[in-house]
Amino acid sequence: MNTTKVFTSMEELQNLLHDSDSKKTAVILPGKGDFPKQQKVFIEKFSLISQKKLPLEVIPVQGSLHVFFKNPFDNPEDVSEELNKVGLDVLLSQESINLYHELQAYTNPLDIPGLALKRGQEKSSLFPYQTLALNLALERKKSGDPFYFFNMGTGTGKSVVAAAGSQYLINQGEVDLVLFFTLRTVKPEIRRLYETSTTLSPCIPDRDKATRKRFYDLNEHFNVYILNYEKARRSVDFELLKNLIEGKRVLFVLDEVQKVVNGNQAREGLQSLFKACTPVIWPMTASVVGNSAERYFKVFQWSKKNPFGTLKDFRKDYLDHVEKRAYKVRLRTGRIIEQENRKYIYSLDKVRLAPRRVLPYSLAIRKSDPGVREYFKEMSFQAIPLQLSKEDRELYDYLEDLWLEDDRRYDGKSVRTLEFFRLLRYSCLTGESLLKTTSELALELPPKLLKKLSASTSTKLERVLDDVESIVEGGDKVIVFTHWTNLSLKIISREMKSRGIIHALHYGGQTTLQNEEAKKRFKTTSECNVLLSSDAGSHGMNMPEARVVINFDCPYDYDTLMQRNDRIDRADTFLDGLESRLYYYEDTVEEYIWGVNNERRLLSSSLQGTQESFSRSSSMTEEAFGLDFLKELKKKKLFKKSKEGKA
Repeated sequence: MNTTKVFTSMEELQNLLHDSDSKKTAVILPGKGDFPKQQKVFIEKFSLISQKKLPLEVIPVQGSLHVFFKNPFDNPEDVSEELNKVGLDVLLSQESINLYHELQAYTNPLDIPGLALKRGQEKSSLFPYQTLALNLALERKKSGDPFYFFNMGTGTGKSVVAAAGSQYLINQGEVDLVLFFTLRTVKPEIRRLYETSTTLSPCIPDRDKATRKRFYDLNEHFNVYILNYEKARRSVDFELLKNLIEGKRVLFVLDEVQKVVNGNQAREGLQSLFKACTPVIWPMTASVVGNSAERYFKVFQWSKKNPFGTLKDFRKDYLDHVEKRAYKVRLRTGRIIEQENRKYIYSLDKVRLAPRRVLPYSLAIRKSDPGVREYFKEMSFQAIPLQLSKEDRELYDYLEDLWLEDDRRYDGKSVRTLEFFRLLRYSCLTGESLLKTTSELALELPPKLLKKLSASTSTKLERVLDDVESIVEGGDKVIVFTHWTNLSLKIISREMKSRGIIHALHYGGQTTLQNEEAKKRFKTTSECNVLLSSDAGSHGMNMPEARVVINFDCPYDYDTLMQRNDRIDRADTFLDGLESRLYYYEDTVEEYIWGVNNERRLLSSSLQGTQESFSRSSSMTEEAFGLDFLKELKKKKLFKKSKEGKA
């Protein structure tokens, strides 16, 4: 019979471990604070616990298992019982029990006069996990640090929490104004949220600079300004915003903060705006990691004290190694220079310690978490491998041979390495896509080959169109995502029209009004059941009317793919059987990109202490390193042909 014992100090724990004769002991510690130096060993998932899907971090130490309880919706005493059932004795810290009850108190409903939430036509309130996040942010502000990072999964209602927090802080007289920074395409939806859910007065200062200035001058009438990040640039509205907020108490909501974590003009403007007032800073996103763990580090630089220390400290604690690759680039002047890419490879084992460092500053919340998943429908994901058609395989192999020959000629430092990689990627869209690109390499292809380029030979395009027809005939709505506008979206649209598939278009080349009309048509009419969108629609769109997402191509970043899929996976989703599909060609650069996407998913999961999964129950650096993958793939193909020849 396995047992659970509660301890109150590390000294008591050491004595219990010393006296224990069990070889299978789990030690449950709170997921915050410093843990002893002698326990700095790598973390791994213990198979029995993983099978039970318990949200625990496990460290093997001197024959025992140190389990760091981290989810506020899991009672550590219940977790202990589960561990007993799988054959483990448990030593449970009293501090873990206290932390659980402390956090549970934060889920009690907040009284926020003026807040009127709805789900459909029904009156509603914040979900417990949303209340928890908001309470933790408010508690952080009381402690003297106005920074709190809302690391909440897409579709979990970050914007709703921000609107509720805005109403609360203005009600309490703790802030005078709200500056809500977000993506350009999302601004109308944010304004609707404030107009329908709060008594605050939102506005979107757009159009020419003189018109925007009038909005800023009317600050007695508006207390919520909804802005795209470009407005913070010194060359745009920085001075107008500085005059608006100077000397005031301002809540800065930084929605999709990944857009400004790296040094750019908008980030520099924000830094200066923070200094011009008394700020409360709420960055929000579920997709901050992207292609680099260091983006996660940079979010916390807006806190009074970065919990990771300096970037040098961060690398020292979590970096595994650095990969370098040199390549040549032709400048616009025609001059050729050599550049070196550095790829910082972070240890998945080491970064699993990172979530415990940021608990006072942030709590990661995902749809797969207990206490959250109950509010969402199940969603399935399929990555579907396809084979190039005979014609497209001949084209692909021809381009691949050109690249490898070029690489050999210049001893691995060809000036056209990146261009070749991209050309191969474009050829995986459709053959016709090569006719749409401005690449000089594409123009140099033999005229005989150029005449053969066609979308009609694309296995992927035919499969996607067949699937879309099947979904629509079944009475469901579907969103089709592709990254490129001219290279793929417009080609897909033309082929849909030729098949009589009625669809709406959403992409960055259209005006905000055109995109809003496209979304409205898709959401509200029965004849339009297909929305074809570029990645301009991967953020901010709320499409609970659709049951299926189709990804025509695979992005490098897990975050982008997650954002696409989660357009239909929302808190107000009413459909069952949600589904996402991704198509990629085997034995091509698309297979490499899908692999990179999975690597980044694992990094994001380890670094944030989350379960990053698509299912529930473009970077120059990657293109440079993609050549190594291609060479290995070529070796396999040559080896296979050699064996077939001998046979």
